[in-house]
Amino acid sequence: MKQKSKVIISLVLLLTMSLTMFTPAYAANIKEAETQALALKRLKLFKGVSDTNFELDRAPSRVEAIIMLIRVLGNEPEALNGNWSHPFTDVASWADKYVGYAYEKGLTKGVSATEFGKDDANSDMYLTFMLRALGYNDLTGDFAWNEPDALAKSVGILPSGVDTSNFLRADVVSVSWAALEAKLKEESLTGSRTLSENLMAAGVLTSEDYRAAKLIVNGEEKQSLGDGEVIVATFDELKQAVENKRITVININSDINIKSELNFERDTDLMINIPKVNTLTVSEVFIPVGCSITNDGAIIINGTFDRGLCSIINNGSITVKSNGTASSGVSNTDNYGTFTVNAGGKLLIERGSAFNNLGTLTNNGYISIKDGGSLSNEKGSIINNGTIDLYTYFNGDITKIIGTGTLNDNRD
Repeated sequence: MKQKSKVIISLVLLLTMSLTMFTPAYAANIKEAETQALALKRLKLFKGVSDTNFELDRAPSRVEAIIMLIRVLGNEPEALNGNWSHPFTDVASWADKYVGYAYEKGLTKGVSATEFGKDDANSDMYLTFMLRALGYNDLTGDFAWNEPDALAKSVGILPSGVDTSNFLRADVVSVSWAALEAKLKEESLTGSRTLSENLMAAGVLTSEDYRAAKLIVNGEEKQSLGDGEVIVATFDELKQAVENKRITVININSDINIKSELNFERDTDLMINIPKVNTLTVSEVFIPVGCSITNDGAIIINGTFDRGLCSIINNGSITVKSNGTASSGVSNTDNYGTFTVNAGGKLLIERGSAFNNLGTLTNNGYISIKDGGSLSNEKGSIINNGTIDLYTYFNGDITKIIGTGTLNDNRD
């Protein structure tokens, strides 16, 4: 079975631990771990006691480990916003909600009926949590929770420098950094094979930030770009970049308005990345052929956005304004964020295109699914206050489409 959404984001807050106490450092290479910690901090996956102090020469506690587990499961907001209780007398007040939540949810039993335990977390505990984040299950026999080393080595999350007998924060960092490139047990719902790919697909990381983090670890933080990669900030720079066949990755780092017609055709070798803080506006005609677009920010369509062999992963927002048209041919859309069609706007899922809705699709205008197009809504929600004409394929429960609009099911 493919991994669930909690597993998709599992590494993120697993790494964001805050830990204390000095121990001599004979574990992972401290200098190397420091650069990895800086890289993880850039990705917001790790926290130190300050911006420059990561305390890599000490061990994590059991409380910190259970906080890590709650974050792995994506349940920290629920834990902090609820009222939970536990029978343990050795838990600090600041950790009560975490431990209470874990106790009531059956995540921990403590070391006795009245003690949670103040010992340090060891490598078995951390590697077990990390393997679970990758989709492995100790309850079904993938590995033993107290003997995770063999599997951890085979999947690449136990680098040779990690000291499992004197497990310190430096080792936590080394394991965590290695896990980003580790393969998931099974392909995820996003089609991702590695944990970093999964996190990028879920909108937790951007490819640009991950590239920059890797440059830090490789000692190349002053190197601005990799081969074939550019950063663009204007429409003219974007136009030049898509027409240059030597460029394979375009990172947009400013709001850009496609103010005149832009057409290009590539051999499906081009990636365009829109980060969280930026907006790509299509005011005229934009026809990209042979590329992929990852949107973590916003796309606003006032004109015509017609894709061919061009997939979109939307982790942010896409809005088709009045008189705007979003159409595609033989192109996939994976919507994890919000996709809105305003009154007077059109979304044409046609010519063999597939729209996989895992977020929210709101239609106040017009949507057409025909000519081999398909709309899948097995995980997301659709609100229809406009008109939907369905001629070909729909996956999911069509009765779960809500709203005041009209759905014309013309399938045979």
